[in-house]
Amino acid sequence: MIKIKENDFSDWNKFIQRNLNSTFFHTIEWKNVIEKTYGYKPKYFTLYDDNEIKAVFPLFHVKSFLTNKLLSLPFSFAAGPLYVSEKYLDKLIEYIIHSYNNFLEIRTIRYLPQKIIVKYSLHEKFNNYVSLLDITHGFEFVWNNMSKKHRNAIRKSKKHGVIVSEVSSKDELKTYFNIKNKLSARKHGIPAEPLKYYYNLWDILSPSNKVKIFYAYYKGKVIGGIILFLHKDEVLYVSGASDEKYLYYQPYNALIWKAIKWSCENNYKKFNFGISSVNNTGLLEFKKRWGTNNFKIPTYYYGDVSNKESLEWFKAIWSKLPISLTKIFGKYLVR
Repeated sequence: MIKIKENDFSDWNKFIQRNLNSTFFHTIEWKNVIEKTYGYKPKYFTLYDDNEIKAVFPLFHVKSFLTNKLLSLPFSFAAGPLYVSEKYLDKLIEYIIHSYNNFLEIRTIRYLPQKIIVKYSLHEKFNNYVSLLDITHGFEFVWNNMSKKHRNAIRKSKKHGVIVSEVSSKDELKTYFNIKNKLSARKHGIPAEPLKYYYNLWDILSPSNKVKIFYAYYKGKVIGGIILFLHKDEVLYVSGASDEKYLYYQPYNALIWKAIKWSCENNYKKFNFGISSVNNTGLLEFKKRWGTNNFKIPTYYYGDVSNKESLEWFKAIWSKLPISLTKIFGKYLVR
């Protein structure tokens, strides 16, 4: 007998751990970070057949002056449903659409079955690539197969005395927040995550060993940082930022190389560089020079998918605001 339950988390992570297609973003710990930071309401659906989990679908109700939708998931590119067979996926999507009838957005790296796409009139878009690096052969193999340009940048960073070490306390995270907030506002014209987001990462993910954070130092000063999420045999590069005044010392290359070496030494098999827009050829090339393979990934929509007004005007305004104001108002706008 099939039953569908909402926000039943009793065996959720056990199912996630067994499922070959699960990612870090499917975990309950990530749900807790989003919920505690932004106050979104989780809609996590579990389908049981004869009291055994056969499918799950993590969603949040994201509502603001900019949007109102069910999203799988905020701040994630590899969520969406997990299921053991197509019939269970069908039942789950049917239940969600009929029960809520909201605009639905599914960010996933797994292609949904064509029958499901047609039956529910889902719109499929391919706006991003995900970049994956195979590290099963160890860091020496990665070193020998990355581009000469990256090797030289790593050597340059080391020559100038840049040191990369692991962050060991929650109190250190404010430094990263300040660097990331300034970079997001000035270079990208977008709000950064609030400080409490980083504190929640530490409080929720550290106890279960699902996060690793490194800082790059030059003459004792933090000039950049990288945040990694850990799930099964994969390390995910989820965030990186650097003080632009110190880019000459190649902090990004130093941080990424440290992260890759650490991942190899701790027996992980994949290093995920995250997503890049299909139009961001420079970033895609940067990742490819590390030896990655780039794969197009889908986003699915149910409901009105008419083109939204460009946010370029917003980026232009945000990039001119004082940094102190971006820290105050950014937490209300990041989605």
